[in-house]
Amino acid sequence: MQSSLPAGWLASTGRELNPLDRYKRFQITFSSPFSGLILAQGNIVANASNKTKTDENAIHFMTLYWGDMILVEDKEVREAMVEFSLEIKDFEGGWSGSENLKLKGNALIEACRRSVQKGTPNA
Repeated sequence: MQSSLPAGWLASTGRELNPLDRYKRFQITFSSPFSGLILAQGNIVANASNKTKTDENAIHFMTLYWGDMILVEDKEVREAMVEFSLEIKDFEGGWSGSENLKLKGNALIEACRRSVQKGTPNA
């Protein structure tokens, strides 16, 4: 019977031969937005002295904030993103320095790391 099925049948029906394949796909899908967010955060902190780059990276961060991250964030990550986005505004307004930006950025990275380790979005 198996040999009479068309090639790719298992893939097209969403059935995997190995149940771990589904988990791996979930982990990649789940962790990918975090990677983009952390890269955007790192670019903001690393280029804090360059206003043009900071503005560009802040736009990218906010795009992820309102886009992909909505699907995977948990409460801790959401709060850390809000804190970091507020710090960006304070930094751009001249009310805060790059050290505070780094501190909030590191807090965001740690929140993302814990969330990925838990593996449960929207908790």
